[in-house]
Amino acid sequence: MKRETVLKKLRGYAKSLAFMEQDSIAQKESVDAEHYKVDRLAFEEAIKIIERSNT
Repeated sequence: MKRETVLKKLRGYAKSLAFMEQDSIAQKESVDAEHYKVDRLAFEEAIKIIERSNT
């Protein structure tokens, strides 16, 4: 899979997780919101690592 395709997919997943996190907060489901936040941060970190790589 091409680098740009991977980044596009990861950004999409991170965006979806951010939406689900906010939705959980609105529904007062703090445990779910925390899980979505941790997952989102992991995807965002992966995006940063891939963007920094030169390959």
